[in-house]
Amino acid sequence: MIDLLATAERPRMTVAPEVEDVLQSVPGWLASVGRKGKDPAADRLSPRVYGDDDEAADEFDRLMTPELDAGRRADRDRYEDVIARAVGDGTVLDEEEAFAVLRVLDEARLVIAARLGIDSDEWEPSPLVDASPELHLYHLLGWVQDALIDAAEH
Repeated sequence: MIDLLATAERPRMTVAPEVEDVLQSVPGWLASVGRKGKDPAADRLSPRVYGDDDEAADEFDRLMTPELDAGRRADRDRYEDVIARAVGDGTVLDEEEAFAVLRVLDEARLVIAARLGIDSDEWEPSPLVDASPELHLYHLLGWVQDALIDAAEH
């Protein structure tokens, strides 16, 4: 399915064609996150930094949101490239690629968690949520994160 190995102190990622579509869909899915106050995922990705000072919080958002959004888009582009190269024979990731993939996976897991209502390690899914494809994707992306970290550390 997905194989992550350490080779010459750099992780090598191989993605089976059966999961390529799932992994390639993540950036487009992240681009669909709505606006703060309307989508719990947007609120989770961009928390209010000055909770008690609306003017400072608005100024921070005005100054930083474009830069944060540009960084997220760049990470998603790099992620898409890595996944495309990883299908079949696999690809070796440099440090920047590994970090970009980890950031996109983390962003996706935050979005899923917010929309499913996961707010702590003690969260227990309801039977309806437990069967949802989103929860399965949440676990798959977490496994990929863990495997990539492990491969990068060795």
